[in-house]
Amino acid sequence: VWSPYVWALTILVIQCVGSLLFHHYFFLVTKIGQRVKTVIIAEVFRKTCFLSNDARLHTSVGKILNFVSADSQKLCDICQYLHFLW
Repeated sequence: VWSPYVWALTILVIQCVGSLLFHHYFFLVTKIGQRVKTVIIAEVFRKTCFLSNDARLHTSVGKILNFVSADSQKLCDICQYLHFLW
């Protein structure tokens, strides 16, 4: 008599635990992705501070940082889904 209810409750508990673990995984991976993004932007900004005057005439620092922020956002996004490849 109690068997179907036990199975239903077991499935409910397993789904809730799976959902919590899945969201915790995404939280951790997003945090890692944000750290990667921050490091990349900081390094490129540091290197753009030491550009020669000739190089600064061709490209502005703002333009470089705009490209870097877009590309680093892609790296941040790929960190979340890289685990699903295997």
